[in-house]
Amino acid sequence: MTDTIISPEPGTALPTDAIGGARRSERVPRLLGVLLAVVLANAVQIAAGLAGVEPSPPADVLPLIAATAALGVAAVPMVRAGDRLGLWLGIACCTLSMIGMGPHKLLLDDGLTIAPLALVGFGFAATFIGTAALVLRGRS
Repeated sequence: MTDTIISPEPGTALPTDAIGGARRSERVPRLLGVLLAVVLANAVQIAAGLAGVEPSPPADVLPLIAATAALGVAAVPMVRAGDRLGLWLGIACCTLSMIGMGPHKLLLDDGLTIAPLALVGFGFAATFIGTAALVLRGRS
């Protein structure tokens, strides 16, 4: 297993690992980028909740958001290293993140205010889940 995401010299094969062999150099940056964006979106929600900035999530859900962000932070080095457990942790993080982000948030009274974070965060989470599912199923 390798820890590099940089392509090798021309004419040499990329190492095969849990995250897709020859296509790893394409998948890992995408997976890391969207996962880090989801973690950041969760951190913004935590900061808003702690600061009491409106709109913010209620204080009683902040521990869930923090645990979700922690799952994402734990997944990042594992995804980078090609560990399948990182994909599963990332899927858990993104699935839990969808509770606080997504089109359903537009139905709230302050839905238009939180729409950018809700929709972009949902898109990133869905992208991670879809890409990770393809990798775990062994598809390109």
